[in-house]
Amino acid sequence: MIQLQDIQKKYRTGPGAEVQALRGVSLTIEQGEFVAIMGPSGCGKSTLMNILGTLDRPDSGSYRLHGDDVAGLDDKALSKLRNRRIGFVFQSFNLLPLASAQENVSLPLLYAQAPGDVGERSRKALELVGLVDRAHHRPGELSGGQQQRVAIARALVTDPEVILADEPTGNLDTRASAEVMAVLEDLAGKGKTVVLVTHEPDIAAYTRRVIALRDGQVVSDTPTSERKSARQELDRLGKEVTP
Repeated sequence: MIQLQDIQKKYRTGPGAEVQALRGVSLTIEQGEFVAIMGPSGCGKSTLMNILGTLDRPDSGSYRLHGDDVAGLDDKALSKLRNRRIGFVFQSFNLLPLASAQENVSLPLLYAQAPGDVGERSRKALELVGLVDRAHHRPGELSGGQQQRVAIARALVTDPEVILADEPTGNLDTRASAEVMAVLEDLAGKGKTVVLVTHEPDIAAYTRRVIALRDGQVVSDTPTSERKSARQELDRLGKEVTP
């Protein structure tokens, strides 16, 4: 699915000054994997995610998505690939405050002038995240966890192969975080490839594999030990008694 080979990336920070963000990153992520990328601030996580999402280009190295040479595509082809094959979820929900949940979810279809019934496709995306009954509610009428699930539905509405989630639980409490991770867990179980960036070990524990970066390099790539189930965590939280 995703193959990176010797990815290098530098940024100029001023006259004669450069920062080496990625230093020869190589990794493979298979279809249906649920992967966390972790590391301290400045380790290259965001740069790596931007390259995976084709929002940035490596200076050198190879990036293949389902065998296609992504690094060799022009801007128009990259935009088309992003719209059709990659879904993005961010820490900030980035929802239009005056639009309903369904209207927010439908935006990628409208931008892409996608064929088919936009309303039906957006409703199905909301159904996947358990929010079809909130389709006509505005963001201000939804909890933080519900808003993030709307954002996930928006990422899903074009039926992408890959979901990239950058700190998707960063603004959420424990229950809402478990709700969001349960949705991502289910998507991976249905064959979507889910890659998320997180600083939180308890969030990474919901994934199946953790890739650790430091100073722009992969320093470890291991299966998750003592992996947690988001669905079981929601069950546990539901049984807690609040004083």
